Amino acid sequence: MNPVIYKILHLVSVVILFGALGAGIYTSSNKNNKLAGILHGISLVILLVSGFGLLATVWSNQFTWWIAVKLVIWLLLGGSYALAKKRLLSENTAFLFVIGLGATAVILGNVPYLG
Repeated sequence: MNPVIYKILHLVSVVILFGALGAGIYTSSNKNNKLAGILHGISLVILLVSGFGLLATVWSNQFTWWIAVKLVIWLLLGGSYALAKKRLLSENTAFLFVIGLGATAVILGNVPYLG
């Protein structure tokens, strides 16, 4: 498949993921949290599949350190919805945690182009 399609799927799923996380962090309505949870799970799956699609097409399956770190970030983003839903972290702390993970993933995604 064309790597541009993988890239578009990857970026769209990131937008949906962070929207769902924001909804999960800042809403208290059960109906909204259910929709946010569904979108969170679907976007995580699309993010993983499109990320590995990019790895296969663009990087010829070269699994390097920054990909391993991005997988750990993916796991943390997956668990962060549960932290937000159960209110184990304050809203602002959860928000900063998620934004920090996202920023780290963006930086790591650009590592191959930096050097």
